[in-house]
Amino acid sequence: MKIKIQDILTKFNQRLFGLKGLNFDEKIDGFYYCLAEKSDIFYLLAIERDVYDGDTPWTYSHFEFEIEKNPNANFLIAAKNDKPIAFIGTRIDFHEDSIHVTNLAVKKEFQHRGIAKNFLAQVEDLCQKLGINKISLEVKLTNQVAQALYRSNGFLSEKILPEYYDDGSDGLWMEKNLLDDEN
Repeated sequence: MKIKIQDILTKFNQRLFGLKGLNFDEKIDGFYYCLAEKSDIFYLLAIERDVYDGDTPWTYSHFEFEIEKNPNANFLIAAKNDKPIAFIGTRIDFHEDSIHVTNLAVKKEFQHRGIAKNFLAQVEDLCQKLGINKISLEVKLTNQVAQALYRSNGFLSEKILPEYYDDGSDGLWMEKNLLDDEN
């Protein structure tokens, strides 16, 4: 089998730079999915305000750093009529062989339409493309709706994170081992 140098370089860039080297522009169930850009940040903040009842757990600077400067961080958005209505943030950790979901939010009026499930499937697909075997995330211990979504997608509760959030509430660490899916 002949391997082209370009294929090797492409794979190297994918492992080194994560999503930046992959094509994620896709339309699913009437929503357009693509990588977030700096110009999307104000939409991301508006989505946060909608989901978190006026709060913005992440600031403009947090989003800007992850989108513009962190080579292992990626934000994927779902858009309707050219306006972002949901997002998922991830960080790739090649040393831990994992992708961590840093953030997932869907505007209230678009919840329960499969967007979050599609995001998680795309993260899983990315794991397969990069040879990564685990996805992790944390969720508020009181957020039963999100926990049910994650469990229905194969995530397991690993540990409670006492006083994890700024408001002093506890978090729950959840993981999905993709090697378990192969059995």
